[in-house]
Amino acid sequence: MAATRRALARPDTPSLVSLINEKFLRTRPIPPPTAESFVRASSLPSLCAREEVLAARLKIERVDQVDVDLNLTFAQGSGMHWVFQNEVFPALGNVLVGQWQCKVCDVVVGGLGSTEGNIPMPATCESCEQLKQVVIWPADVARFEYLEQHFISEKFQFSGHNDGFLRLPEFAHLGDGVFELKSISQFRAKKIKDVPDVGHAVQAQAYMWLTDTKWCLILYWDKGTYRDCLTEHYIERDEDCIEQIKTELASIQHGTETGDLPERICTSADCNRAEECGLVKPCFEHEEFAPDVVIEEETP
Repeated sequence: MAATRRALARPDTPSLVSLINEKFLRTRPIPPPTAESFVRASSLPSLCAREEVLAARLKIERVDQVDVDLNLTFAQGSGMHWVFQNEVFPALGNVLVGQWQCKVCDVVVGGLGSTEGNIPMPATCESCEQLKQVVIWPADVARFEYLEQHFISEKFQFSGHNDGFLRLPEFAHLGDGVFELKSISQFRAKKIKDVPDVGHAVQAQAYMWLTDTKWCLILYWDKGTYRDCLTEHYIERDEDCIEQIKTELASIQHGTETGDLPERICTSADCNRAEECGLVKPCFEHEEFAPDVVIEEETP
């Protein structure tokens, strides 16, 4: 049996790990915001209205850099979302509702914008039956796949897609609720046992606003343990929080058009948040744009 662990001589080529470290990363330029730019709901926990206006007025292109470790973490989270949407929740019955796509004919059914609204996973595909498609499909494999829906507010130039919708008997009087799934480290998991992360709660309020729903479930998965790894928090709609979100979005729109800077949220130029901000220098140099700051207009 010793031979079962005998090392195989590798050819003189880069190892698989070195290729992943070299290739599986992301560098994405972020163009300066314009009057037509939209803010994404996923950015709310870290959003700074002042930074957005400065980037717009000074025409600064920022860079979104994701190293291989963080990219692997994101990939793990994406896989976890798919499993919960297509295997875990469907196993509980008609709990998860929304929009679904047939894996055979690609027809899309359900969704808030459809005549039938959000629906549970269908057992059969009416489109395939009408097309008389003869498909031998395993009985233990779902015919449909869950699709996340995208929602926008044109007025506030704001968009986002939540992880799904839940239909629970105990909240029948409130209608369907928003579902958000978050993977979290073992260290951070200790901080959300009693209350959810404040940034996640704000993001949940944004989704309730965009989807006109009254409650949300945030489900945390502690990826550092395999026992008691799930924590759930139910959140009700908070109109005051939603108004604060709208006010921040409106300040970005106003500042992008006029140059007026929203209030600074950092207390000093050397706080943790400011040290990670690429616009900390102009932010702390100018309460408003100084006369010697030239705002160059884009040439058509």
